[in-house]
Amino acid sequence: MLLSEKMNLIKECYYKLYGNYENYNILENSSSKCNYNDYFIMKMKRSSKYFPCDAPLKNLIEYFWDMGLKTTCSNEPRHHRYGYILFKNRRGILKKVLYLFGELVVLRDDPFYTFTKYNEWSFNLNLNYSSDNKIYICTRRLERKLYNSNRIFVKTIIIKDIVIHFNCTMLDWMHEVLGIEKLDIATALPGYYNCKKIMNERHSNTLPTKN
Repeated sequence: MLLSEKMNLIKECYYKLYGNYENYNILENSSSKCNYNDYFIMKMKRSSKYFPCDAPLKNLIEYFWDMGLKTTCSNEPRHHRYGYILFKNRRGILKKVLYLFGELVVLRDDPFYTFTKYNEWSFNLNLNYSSDNKIYICTRRLERKLYNSNRIFVKTIIIKDIVIHFNCTMLDWMHEVLGIEKLDIATALPGYYNCKKIMNERHSNTLPTKN
């Protein structure tokens, strides 16, 4: 499905839910245009622009902003997939991330999804490793195993920004250890996935019943 088709579906869904296009217009004019997960609209600091933020990450993103850690994009963890937050690489940002999360951080510094040995915990995974005993190749099987390990993975990428990856358990832990209140995501705006589900259900309910 094309982006324009997805946006039309969201537009139709919002009109069904709210009776107007106000929320849709804000999303359409935001930096992202479309959001797949349920979200809250946030205003960029020192800017007139808005962007959609996945609902479970909103308070965490605001906390990082207050800490002087500029985020550029993010995605919530779901369905055995990592969530991530991408930080604009500024002086001392990696040290700040390590300070916040301590020994529960494992560094990954290769753009092709390899894992670099960071602490003794790496040996406890009982995984295959390369000949120099330092680099773990992140296959799909390995990624699933790491997902369940409840660690935060920090990776530097080609453009030298910093991205942290985390699962659902670690998302809850980050809120707890940083003293951040979790939002009631029931008040979030539906993203594309939820809009599709809502419209399919409404379509099914309007179909004539067979005798």
